[in-house]
Amino acid sequence: MLHSIFCTFLCCFLTVSLSAQSFNQRITQDDASLKLVGSINKEALSSEPFAAWFSSEWEAYQPDASIVASLQTQLSEYTITAFMGTWCGDSQREIPRFYKVLEAAAFPLDRLQLIALDNDRSQYKQSPGGEEEGLGIHRVPTFVVYKNHREIGRIVESPKTSLEADLLAIITSETYEPKYPEVTFIIQQLKNQGAASLHEPQPYVIAALKERAQDLRGMLTYSSVLLAAEEPEAAVAVATLATLVFPEEYYTFVNLGNKLQAVGKREAGIAAYEKALDLHPDDKNLQETIAVLKGAKAD
Repeated sequence: MLHSIFCTFLCCFLTVSLSAQSFNQRITQDDASLKLVGSINKEALSSEPFAAWFSSEWEAYQPDASIVASLQTQLSEYTITAFMGTWCGDSQREIPRFYKVLEAAAFPLDRLQLIALDNDRSQYKQSPGGEEEGLGIHRVPTFVVYKNHREIGRIVESPKTSLEADLLAIITSETYEPKYPEVTFIIQQLKNQGAASLHEPQPYVIAALKERAQDLRGMLTYSSVLLAAEEPEAAVAVATLATLVFPEEYYTFVNLGNKLQAVGKREAGIAAYEKALDLHPDDKNLQETIAVLKGAKAD
């Protein structure tokens, strides 16, 4: 009996200890600066070195009082998961403002989950706890709003109007569409039909992406996120799509070459780099990269 009680106590102690270790976790980067990863809270962001940007942005932001009043009567029945990077300038601007809005609207902060993602290449846009898995998080910050455990909308990278206005639009309308709608379209395509459907996409897919995409950043970032998440087929498919949507953009082919090299497709990677070089023939670094790859192939 005593042994059983001790084992139960030990298991509980270890669980609490492990949880404490993974909450507000700090990591020292190569340049000796600090970042947070995993589940965090306002207390962590209010401590140095993060307080320098968090406190100043929180104090400076003044939410629209009339919109906040509308949020105050409705927002508390929702839950929100926010993904950010303490290394990210957009997060450093929007996360303090988001807290200011929620606090002004008397939103219960125990209904907010804040996840700090890594920016290391091997853990790109990932959390140690994997909270981002399956959610298509590609830009930070991203604020995902849920009702009854179902996502009803999200703000990606920055609001279209303001954080408070976008939040109100999400909870009162079914027409809110976040930034990077082309990535939202790709995420749905991957969920519904898989990566294979993107390798030889139907014309309507290309047309839909061209209609939605304002620049190439969204697809290039998402392809890198997929590669880091060990989804190589999807990463290459999205990188290929970018070249079809932006065929005159040199860097779409560089990005595709990088993804193909990363998954071991050297010949195809060289071909992508050569297409990039056709668009940017004076790129000495690219010339050298192609020469090295061809030399290694010959050896």
